[in-house]
Amino acid sequence: MMSLGYLGTRSDLWSLCYYDGEYHVVRSKPKSNQSIASLYTIEKRFRYGRYKATVKAYCTTGVPERIFPFGFENHHGFPEEGIITFLLRHGGHYAMSSFEGKTYETKIPEQDWSEETVLEVDWIEGEVTFYVNGEETVTHRTDMQEGSWFIETIGYDLPCEIYAYQKEFEVI
Repeated sequence: MMSLGYLGTRSDLWSLCYYDGEYHVVRSKPKSNQSIASLYTIEKRFRYGRYKATVKAYCTTGVPERIFPFGFENHHGFPEEGIITFLLRHGGHYAMSSFEGKTYETKIPEQDWSEETVLEVDWIEGEVTFYVNGEETVTHRTDMQEGSWFIETIGYDLPCEIYAYQKEFEVI
């Protein structure tokens, strides 16, 4: 397991970010408009390596706008500046990377992420390979060299609660 150091949060009146003793949890609860909850490292940045996290992600009813259950980003809240992540959106599952205007978003096989799922990224200079439950799903080109760890949920006008759970991630 790896220490994440100081963590930052971004949330609104109806959102929560916390550690329950086993998982880092972010929850959005849209009321009348957008609801965001995110947790990210402030000082600690990560570089090339192979990282693995056990996650759960789901929406209580309907489909979520976006859930990022595990990823790295160059500047929190600005994915176009650099991001390597898994994404659950409108019922689809994706591997996503972006850096300096080059964005890759690849649909990956459907899984039930409401149950514990193991997500991995193998990040080397020039590319990142995504794995779900030990199975390689896709490789993207990227020149992103480092990033902060993050998890995030985003909802718009949904009568539901959106959750992302992540156990401490590890370097393999």
